[in-house]
Amino acid sequence: MSSGWCNAGLSLNGKSLHFNASYIGANPMASLIDACAGLTDGAEQYCLRWEKEPGTLYIELNLAGRDRLDICISDCGVCGTDRHGEVLLGDFVRVVADEGFRVLNAFGLEGYRCSWQDGSEFPLTALLRIANYCEGIRSNRSCCTDILEETVCLQKMISRRKITEKTIMERCTVYYEAWQLQCCGLDFSVGETVEWCCIMPQNYKNAHGIIIDMEEEHHGDETHGLTGTVTRIFAEYGFCGGKPRIGYHDKATWTEELQHADGWECDIDADGKNRKNLKGYIVELEDAIIEPLEEDEREKVF
Repeated sequence: MSSGWCNAGLSLNGKSLHFNASYIGANPMASLIDACAGLTDGAEQYCLRWEKEPGTLYIELNLAGRDRLDICISDCGVCGTDRHGEVLLGDFVRVVADEGFRVLNAFGLEGYRCSWQDGSEFPLTALLRIANYCEGIRSNRSCCTDILEETVCLQKMISRRKITEKTIMERCTVYYEAWQLQCCGLDFSVGETVEWCCIMPQNYKNAHGIIIDMEEEHHGDETHGLTGTVTRIFAEYGFCGGKPRIGYHDKATWTEELQHADGWECDIDADGKNRKNLKGYIVELEDAIIEPLEEDEREKVF
């Protein structure tokens, strides 16, 4: 995020939009949350403009009746890319709210601010407003406008991020610690389908602006099984003698993209002078399937 742009995307009802958002202009996540807050409060139209690499993306959101949303997407950087569709307003708001809580869970309020070049604040009030709207749809009651009730609402929404049943993710990012692969893991490469045991993110909730969805684990603590196809691998390095846990906020580590990982990548810089310490891998998967493991399915390796 702080390096100049970040990967952004929106998936709903089998359709997806992915692009590289620039640090110049509106923050895509914040502007979507604000738009949803406005639409659920009575606004009939919202126009979003996102700078990207390359070009500019325009998104028009128009209410079509009480509960439907008309979406028009225009990419001025590429001819003939106008897209148009209609979705339920509640579905759209719920997707944005879920992603908002995913970001909040991964970064926290201060971590989010530090991750953006311009120090953008997380739109917490607007997120609470659309969470309030979603709760009203589910239970016909809203979160009371009281700080304790709002805290309960936040905790409830974040707890829903836990995967408790079979879940299919178009894109999934896994953190794989180097020692796990060195000990008894199997090499893996881009394009390969992998089957891993994992846990929900604990030590690595974000890495270099990338949200971590799962952590690979096969030494007795695993809770989920995961399959998916590897699309990208980033080795993460720190200076030898550094902290055992990585401080992303102080740029204590850096990454290098790989095509293959075996746990023993070179520990000397290209200039042959500086030693570097392999911490782990940020692995991007597509078409991932995640399922909770039964007790007898968990590895018994210690």
